[in-house]
Amino acid sequence: MTNLVPMDVSVQCELFGDAEETERLERLDLAIDALGERFGNTCVKRAAELTDEVMSGLDIKRDNTVHPVGFLR
Repeated sequence: MTNLVPMDVSVQCELFGDAEETERLERLDLAIDALGERFGNTCVKRAAELTDEVMSGLDIKRDNTVHPVGFLR
């Protein structure tokens, strides 16, 4: 056996997937999250968001925030 991890670390094994690709995507997600924390939620965007008028005005964090009822009154 190779690449064993401690039992407290949960890892979903893939039957047909590429473990290196999965790890690369996880590192990419962590890097994007770190950039968002440092420079704000809109610092990293998809190319489609830059070219599409409807998508260019979206703020995912603002638009998906659930506000308590008292906030809206």
